[in-house]
Amino acid sequence: MEKAASESKSPFATEPVGRLITKFAIPCVISLLVNSLYNIVDQIFIGWGVGYLGNGATNVVFPITIIALALSLMIGDGGAGLPFMMIPAALNSLSARTAAPNTPCSP
Repeated sequence: MEKAASESKSPFATEPVGRLITKFAIPCVISLLVNSLYNIVDQIFIGWGVGYLGNGATNVVFPITIIALALSLMIGDGGAGLPFMMIPAALNSLSARTAAPNTPCSP
C-alpha cells in the first residue's frame, strides 16, 4: 500500500530540482526560439511587401502587444489561483465571483 502511495506522488515532490528545471526549461527555450524566428521572418516579408514604413509600424506595435500579453497573463493566471485557494476555507459564492472576471484573461 505504501509503495502505491509513493508512486502516485507528483514528480515535483520526488525528482531532483536540476532535472525538473532542465525538463521544463528546454521546451520553453525552444518556444522562445521559434517565436523569435517567426518575428524575424515576418519582418523580412513585411519589408519586402510593404517597405520600411511597414517595418516601422510593426516595431512600434510589437512592444505594446507584449505589454498587453504580459498584463493579461498576470491578471488571468494570477487570478486563476485565487478561487482555488479559497475552496478549502469555504465553499461560497466568493469563489465564483473571483473566478468569473479572470476567465477571459487567461490564455
